[in-house]
Amino acid sequence: MQKRPMDEIRKKATQIIDLIEIGHISNRFVQQLSGGEQQRVALARALITGPRVLLLDEPLSALDQKLRERMQLELLGLRKKLGMTFIFVTHDQTEAMVLSDRIGVMNKGRLEQVGSPESIYTKPKTRFVASFIGQANFVGPDQAGLLRGEVERLPTLNQGAEWMIRPENLIVRRKGSRLASGFVGIPGRLSEMAYLGQNRIIKVVDATGRQHLVKIPGAEAPAVQEKDEVTIAWKVEEAWSVESGSVS
Repeated sequence: MQKRPMDEIRKKATQIIDLIEIGHISNRFVQQLSGGEQQRVALARALITGPRVLLLDEPLSALDQKLRERMQLELLGLRKKLGMTFIFVTHDQTEAMVLSDRIGVMNKGRLEQVGSPESIYTKPKTRFVASFIGQANFVGPDQAGLLRGEVERLPTLNQGAEWMIRPENLIVRRKGSRLASGFVGIPGRLSEMAYLGQNRIIKVVDATGRQHLVKIPGAEAPAVQEKDEVTIAWKVEEAWSVESGSVS
């Protein structure tokens, strides 16, 4: 389409085929390609013109989970090899975290927050960002009277703000257990527990009816059971204040 000389076309095509590692399928028809192979060919078509920026809009959404994970690593390696900017549009949280140097979280067409994957995950500005990237627990002013431990050391809440704690930063103890120094806790009842292999997910409901998710290693045998009265606790520094509304 660009009317380039045939020898230049062959040279560039060979370079891209080698770069994307699709030489073994270069002579196949489209209907003979798997989903992953079609994605690699699409990448080759996009890269052959030497763009400064590559836009990938949900490129892996049609692939199964294992193939998605493999393609994520291949894209990551390709981006580093090329040293160019990729703009990657996705609803998959893991995909965003794996592939990005910087993440922009959008809500209703507006950017809620832009930052590194680590800052987005550990220090979200709003409840939406905290919920969209990973799982999050929220404790608000209506639950302040239930809190035990070093509550005065928690971050100050602005009007409409809440504390956010990630599930992996929560621990579960039997009701009445003494809190260690530097911890804050809230009582509740263990309503559900599920074993997921690598992790166990524990759901606790406090006196206000709010649910909290706790994530512990799958190999860790829980000392509590469903219906037990428990206390969920976290280190003071692992709570983060988030605004309930959108960032203007």
